[in-house]
Amino acid sequence: MTSLHRRCLLGERLSGEVLLDCHAHIGRHSDYVIPMNRPEELADEMRRLNIRGAFAFQFTGVTGGEVQYGNDVIAGACRRVPGRFLGLTMVNPLFERDVVPELERCHQLGFVGIKLITHYQGYPTDGPLLETICAYAHEHGMPVLNHAWGAPLEDWLRKYPRCQFITGHWDPAHGHLTRQYDNLWICTCLPISHKSFERGLREMRIDRVMWGSDMSDLQFGVGLGPILMARAEDDVKRRVIGLNMLELLATCGIPAPPAWDSDQ
Repeated sequence: MTSLHRRCLLGERLSGEVLLDCHAHIGRHSDYVIPMNRPEELADEMRRLNIRGAFAFQFTGVTGGEVQYGNDVIAGACRRVPGRFLGLTMVNPLFERDVVPELERCHQLGFVGIKLITHYQGYPTDGPLLETICAYAHEHGMPVLNHAWGAPLEDWLRKYPRCQFITGHWDPAHGHLTRQYDNLWICTCLPISHKSFERGLREMRIDRVMWGSDMSDLQFGVGLGPILMARAEDDVKRRVIGLNMLELLATCGIPAPPAWDSDQ
């Protein structure tokens, strides 16, 4: 039993560790209740668990709602809890004329990357506007987190090396590409069993796997527990729960969220 495994079983705060979340939502969703949706509430829970920060994006535009409103919600969260939420701009490629202006508007607001969810919005995964978005991210050295990447992924990895491509969810099928390209990162959410996590690690580079909680859809611990409980060395777990994302942030020139005062 590793130290992190034991601390998880005992319910201990992971003091002294670097925890960063690559996949978190803020706001409300039209389809179901989100009981803890205020940024201050999320930040309190992050402090309790010693999660330093998170890539954060909206719920509103997931199923075709008003993405500008949702992005403003994220901008407000970043202002209200400075240094903890790293905003990703959501766009809807169905509204072609709005995409680049919204990327530029949010870039001026301090957003650090882009969130795509064409799977729910009804836009094809190989649609031409997605390449436009990847080219924009390449130009600005940004991460792009997509719920599900389509067939052109390998071509885009090669063509846009300064764009950091993140899978929105656990995707061992694309894991082999991490061995060929430094700019592909695999997110661990949705909830995976420790066995699925262990099997998936064999398919990909360990230094290209990042923990994602899917908060506020899910509680932070739902996806964190299986990683901490997995049959893997603590050095591997530490990379996944925070150190790999720290590397991604450094690659993109994004300031990393600081340690909480109680953990310094």
